Amino acid sequence: MHISLDSKVAIVTGASSGIGTAIARQFVECGARVVITGRRQDTIEQAAARIGPNCLGLAADVSNRADMERLAAIVRERFGRLDVVVANAAVGANARLGEITEEKFSKVIGTNLLGVVHTVQSALPLMKPGGSVILIGSTASHEAPVSMSIYGAAKAGLGAF
Repeated sequence: MHISLDSKVAIVTGASSGIGTAIARQFVECGARVVITGRRQDTIEQAAARIGPNCLGLAADVSNRADMERLAAIVRERFGRLDVVVANAAVGANARLGEITEEKFSKVIGTNLLGVVHTVQSALPLMKPGGSVILIGSTASHEAPVSMSIYGAAKAGLGAF
């Protein structure tokens, strides 16, 4: 099934590989212009090159509000608007309850939950009625393995948004 995304502009976070790359590739195949993000410029540029000419790769760390505001400013300058934002970026740090460190907690919550806030709040001023915000969750939000409690908690938090 082919859905037309002709003339749509999208951001996909966490698109250096995996699910994010697949989402961005599908959007481009459906006619969208897509901005993909990841923390490392070289990796995100390589992913953008693999996806194709309607894909722009820009380094940005979703856990850093300034990075996401900078990304939104670039999208505004280049495209003037945003139709779709896909908050896909995620990290894990395995730790059982009782072994959770503040560093692991901050890393996972900072990317998987606060990163979604930074992504969406930076994107909203560029979006018009009818735009789409897509938050990528996980089954770990309701049934996390014991070593993925922080990840599960962060993904469960997306349900509240």
